[in-house]
Amino acid sequence: MVAKSDILTAANQIEQALGTLTPNAAPAKAHVFETDWGHLKAIIGSEGFKDVSLGARQQIVWDFLREKVPKDALAHLIAVYPMGLAEYDRRVTYQ
Repeated sequence: MVAKSDILTAANQIEQALGTLTPNAAPAKAHVFETDWGHLKAIIGSEGFKDVSLGARQQIVWDFLREKVPKDALAHLIAVYPMGLAEYDRRVTYQ
């Protein structure tokens, strides 16, 4: 079983890294959250993803994270959802 502090540390590391992602020179917004099973998912919004296929978006994000985030933190991330900024702003709400 993974300690809650390890999950929170990993989430913070991933979210901070994603905040520096600039696909096609456009800044990104990111939100990383824990699932019910102690894993993490990330939602990323950037105008840099406009006109980029979903598969290419995924590749950009995962390649970036592999360079910027320690492997032990990245091991908790099970999914990334890269989207345009307008879609991100429409879909992501904080409670």
